[in-house]
Amino acid sequence: MLRIIHPNRYFIWTLVFLLAASLVLMFWIQSYLLEVDRGVFEQQNYLRSSFRTYRSQNLGLSVRYPAAWQIEIDPLEADTFALLNPADFGENIAFSRTDPKYEHLIRNSLKIASEKNVTVDGISGTWLLGSDSKDQATSNVILIKRGPDLYYIAGQASQFERIIKSIKFLPPLSPPYQGGDGEGV
Repeated sequence: MLRIIHPNRYFIWTLVFLLAASLVLMFWIQSYLLEVDRGVFEQQNYLRSSFRTYRSQNLGLSVRYPAAWQIEIDPLEADTFALLNPADFGENIAFSRTDPKYEHLIRNSLKIASEKNVTVDGISGTWLLGSDSKDQATSNVILIKRGPDLYYIAGQASQFERIIKSIKFLPPLSPPYQGGDGEGV
């Protein structure tokens, strides 16, 4: 007796093999994606918990910054503070409040490559991108007019945009910028 071998048996075995390989591949991809999702979720929780909040009544704002960073406050300049990364001195962000009449001086002192609109805590401002490669501290400058004040935020940091988005303006407690030592009305 002769056995009849189906002429398409290699084709059928190839289909079975490809189907099995596809199922195994899909399982590995799903496992990997679940692992990535789990890792991203844990990283987001870590990043959320590894930020601190600094509140400056003098400037009228609060900002969230990485917990490893330091705050530098100049006792002679009540309307200024800076966030510094001690692991990388190239990463820092300075916050200052001044009179809006100085905006043209600020702009003239910078080599501006481009400008774009930015919104910080619901207030529109201007994001100036600097072109001076020797001065990274002015590569990002944000100017925001709020009431009678001009806020000047400048610096270079890998998390610059995230820190800027965390700014919340406080209700005004201090008088507008007076210039000099703050005396006078």
